[in-house]
Amino acid sequence: MNHVVLDLEWNQARVPALAVTKPFYLKGEIFQIGAVMLDERFEPIDRFNALIKPVYYRKMHGKVKQLTGVSSERLAKGESFQTAAARFFSWCGNCDIFTWGPDDVPMLRDNLVIHSLPTDAIPKHYDLQLIYDDQITHEHRQFSLAFAAENVGETLTDAHDALADAEATSLLCRHLDMKAGMEKYARLYDEVTPPSVFSLRSSKPYPSKKALVNEVSRQGINHPLTGKLTLSDWVNASPWKLFALAENYRGEKFFVDLRLTKKENAWQGILTVHPLNARLKSLLDKKSKEA
Repeated sequence: MNHVVLDLEWNQARVPALAVTKPFYLKGEIFQIGAVMLDERFEPIDRFNALIKPVYYRKMHGKVKQLTGVSSERLAKGESFQTAAARFFSWCGNCDIFTWGPDDVPMLRDNLVIHSLPTDAIPKHYDLQLIYDDQITHEHRQFSLAFAAENVGETLTDAHDALADAEATSLLCRHLDMKAGMEKYARLYDEVTPPSVFSLRSSKPYPSKKALVNEVSRQGINHPLTGKLTLSDWVNASPWKLFALAENYRGEKFFVDLRLTKKENAWQGILTVHPLNARLKSLLDKKSKEA
């Protein structure tokens, strides 16, 4: 079976007021897809590169332009996201996907949803950082791709280009026992906090903490990525934080984190939803017993 190393570059709103918030908050819009296909021995056999014309964040954020060297004028000549995504999934086939870090697949999923495309085309995926840390560094934290490459004697070229970063990430596979890492991955994943599915911010202030929590419970949680979520009872993790379990109609389970802020006697909250794994389930059980 072949494998694909994927890297994405994305733009973001230049100021918060220009961010897309409906039907959900769009953290970034993908403008480049770079990928390297590896054979069963994890040797490169093919490459994919697509430059995408943006629809939502058309002007490049200054920091993103500085990092990538990509201009709005260059992106205006790119292909549509729908075309690029269709080409990528056709090229990828049933390969599994490796990324450096936990952010690329959620960003890909968000962009598929915002463009009304199905997310079930995303193959099984692995965060190579977890395998790298388990076998090389043993520090239980994230590392930059440049550090990881240098640490194993590889040299990065043209960082923050999606294809170049995918090629650099693929080189790391030569220094890892990939088969063992894939077999152990479920246990590695259960030991970290999974990236959030989405976050929601309260749109109005509330006179009390109780009023805010009751409103969230009454309205429930509904999002294009999960559908409507049924909440369990809230658990007080601290005066400023509440946890709950949630489940959708497909039986998928989630961990809900509600963080509260107070300013001038007005309460607001940020609600974050994660896929439920062993670490988050253990955290919820611990806080439930303490409460």
